[in-house]
Amino acid sequence: MRAKNIISLIAGLGCIYAGNVSAQSQPSAVEIFKLRDMCQENAQKIASNVNSNWDNTTVTDVDSNISLRTLHCYAKLRVIRKLTSRYEITNMLYDGNTKKLLAALDENGAIDNSFMLDEEYKQQNSMAKYSIDDIKRYISEKMATER
Repeated sequence: MRAKNIISLIAGLGCIYAGNVSAQSQPSAVEIFKLRDMCQENAQKIASNVNSNWDNTTVTDVDSNISLRTLHCYAKLRVIRKLTSRYEITNMLYDGNTKKLLAALDENGAIDNSFMLDEEYKQQNSMAKYSIDDIKRYISEKMATER
């Protein structure tokens, strides 16, 4: 039964739920490898979409992470956008399952170019307002490799 559940997770990364995984249903090392591979593929698709749909924009770095606790995929992109007189560099965090943008962080620290859209996270952490440091911490938490 465990293998069948994990296989169904692997079959469609977009169908992975965001709940906690019990210790007895933890995926094997091979299954984790496959999930990470699928997550990276989703991250590449998100990057391709950003490159093709945003003018004067280049995705320079693509990273992905699978939370072993929730089996959820996250994709982090470093995006460079050429504006009239300068370049804007932003780290963007996407939900790799739904491809929804969760947060953006301007590398120059401009709060008006930085935001967090994950309402559930903000509610869990009682965040009516958030700072650049809160966004950095949020992105770091989602991209941290769990052991």
